[in-house]
Amino acid sequence: GGCGTVCVTPTPITGPLGAAPTDWENLESWLTMLWQSNVNPAAVRAALQQSGMQKTLGDWAAADFDGDLQDEWVLVLYDQSLPGLPFGSAGDLWIVNGDGVVFRYYAAPSNDIYEFLAPTVTGLTDMTGDGLPELITDAPICGASTCTNNYRIIGPQDGRMVDLVIAPPVTDSAQPGPIISVTYADTRVEDIDTDGLPELLVHGGTLGSAGAGIVRSRTEVWGWDGAAIMRTDVILDPSNYRHHILYEANDLMASGDLARALPLY
Repeated sequence: GGCGTVCVTPTPITGPLGAAPTDWENLESWLTMLWQSNVNPAAVRAALQQSGMQKTLGDWAAADFDGDLQDEWVLVLYDQSLPGLPFGSAGDLWIVNGDGVVFRYYAAPSNDIYEFLAPTVTGLTDMTGDGLPELITDAPICGASTCTNNYRIIGPQDGRMVDLVIAPPVTDSAQPGPIISVTYADTRVEDIDTDGLPELLVHGGTLGSAGAGIVRSRTEVWGWDGAAIMRTDVILDPSNYRHHILYEANDLMASGDLARALPLY
């Protein structure tokens, strides 16, 4: 065009890749370049596993979160400089597209494995009804006697990938958080209120300590309220223990539900 510039088509990247970088800074630019070059995800997975940044196929997922008909990459990545634990390994979860890393599970690496524990991908499902999937993850942490599952639900909002859960504060002085924490939990996704949107049902609540006594397990129901994913119900498991029935009656009475409290009393 008279500008003195010769434009050529970049040589496509094909075939096997070398091992992926193991430092976080170079890994981001490496992944972004491969995504922009439309490299076969199988080759990227193989390179990540070769360098030890990923371990299994479960460390990789792909979905179109922003509706542009191009899948983002969901990557569970491991920090090999830190020791592992019986219930997990140090690492992060990134969501990658042509703009780079558009979501980090942790804002920055940490030398404390308890603050940098790699989550697992639990599921992909549309919980908000916008036709785009949300990402459900879990990062369990175990203490001396009890393991707690910690679920996060991540999805698009205002052009960004963000945490969608608003969980009640743990104490009166704490702020609402983005994590659903239930001990010894398992989950399923089901539209239990028939409103056309699936809810996340988290069942658990038992404790491993003998000193905790007889604990009543429960199912927490989490669903979309139009602005966030909130806890909409708590369904207690059946129990024949009188103290369980009494506490349930007290809770119903405190909420003003006399009709349901009286039969329990």
